Amino acid sequence: MAFDVNIDRIHRSALRILDEIGIALYHPQIIDTLSGFGIRVVGNRAFFNAAQVEQWLAKAPAEFTLHARNPTKSVTIGGDNTVCSSGYGCATVINRDGSRREGTLSDYLNFLRLVHQTPNLQLNGGILIQPRDTPPQTSHLSILYSALRFSVECLVCQPGSESEVTRLMELMSIASGGLEPFMSTPKTIAFISTISPLKIDQMALETMLVSARYRQPMLISPAPAAGTTGPINLAGNLAMATAEALAAIVIAQILAPGIPMVMGINCTGADMRTGNISIGTPALALQLRYNTALARRYGIPSRGGGALTDAQIVSAQSGYESMLNLMAGFENRVNLMVHSAGILDSFAGISYDKFLMDLEMIEMVKYARDEIRIDTEADLSFETLRDCAQSGQFLTAPETLQRCRSHSWIPRIGVRGAFGGQAYEAVLMKGIDKTMAAMLADYRLPPLPTERVAAMRDYLRDCGLDEQTLAAIDEAAALHATADSNAFRAA
Repeated sequence: MAFDVNIDRIHRSALRILDEIGIALYHPQIIDTLSGFGIRVVGNRAFFNAAQVEQWLAKAPAEFTLHARNPTKSVTIGGDNTVCSSGYGCATVINRDGSRREGTLSDYLNFLRLVHQTPNLQLNGGILIQPRDTPPQTSHLSILYSALRFSVECLVCQPGSESEVTRLMELMSIASGGLEPFMSTPKTIAFISTISPLKIDQMALETMLVSARYRQPMLISPAPAAGTTGPINLAGNLAMATAEALAAIVIAQILAPGIPMVMGINCTGADMRTGNISIGTPALALQLRYNTALARRYGIPSRGGGALTDAQIVSAQSGYESMLNLMAGFENRVNLMVHSAGILDSFAGISYDKFLMDLEMIEMVKYARDEIRIDTEADLSFETLRDCAQSGQFLTAPETLQRCRSHSWIPRIGVRGAFGGQAYEAVLMKGIDKTMAAMLADYRLPPLPTERVAAMRDYLRDCGLDEQTLAAIDEAAALHATADSNAFRAA
């Protein structure tokens, strides 16, 4: 009862914020559009009353489908479904020894292949890692082209200026076989961050304009840190983030009524000793419970959680913080979990080792949350118990021999039993290396009609993508389409 009362209080406070404080919008066209629909505007600040919020919020669907190039990879976002995506927005790669380096195009392609190879991640692309060895002015094009060549999953669309996002949408239209199939069956979701406190900048609004034009879903992501970019009281932090999310959803529905949305509130904390953001804090998991409940109240799919940690290296800290946040996401039935694998150091870096370990953690959480199946009386093992009660062991029972491979969860990385005279850490890292090598070796480039590839390459040249970057992606694609496993490991 107290929880429901708190949800109602946060909701009412969010409406009061929108009505009395409003939200700053840095885009004259958006301001003019809102004014034309009866939204009160003072300067660059928009104010929404409760009736307006309710009117436009009701137009957003409770669930929607993102359509993958391979239909078996399509996902429904909403209901009780939890869809996972990998890490996003990292600036550096964190090596095993804790050292850091700038991400490269090769790293980006590696992570695309790893995502493609696991059933535990359903979205691909976006800023998996920012490649620093490609020209920055066309980086958005090179990473999307890479994602279109190397994966068939639904894609995360990065934000940008109106011209940048338009080019991304046009490129995806080419890969989809034309504008009509792209717009009629949404294939990407745009990542749109508000700026706390209570601002939406020009880039985010331009991303919304273009996404609305192409009828592609939007993920609205306020992420205030309690005590620095939001109130230190968690209730106040949640209310402010909710207000930001509701404002953005209303704007999107005015631009394109009925367009799918995700209420992607991701309230964090801050270390009051330093002022740094904290994503490993239990305050994040606590606020997530309220985030998802608020989204459910509004009938909007939710986003939150992930394998989040403040730890700067793979360690005990990275393990327990990530497991807490993963469990919180699954237990609260969050619909979209970005940052599900690889994140270290409060979003600052991505780690290959952490990526593989997080995949194993996702498997463990899914297994632990599953139902125990009792389809027949045989599943209760009564007869097996009768036969084995005297011997005192079940290891050699026919039922055990028959079901041991299907009924037992076996880690690929986690260490069990004796180490064989080796150091524990060495055994663990060997498991990671073996797993990653196998995933990369087994990868094969998914098919894409040659005429679409040619059309994309022509379009990219017209957009100014340099020939060196284009050739590097195409050469890697050709290698992975035809190479044996040894060539894969050498790539």
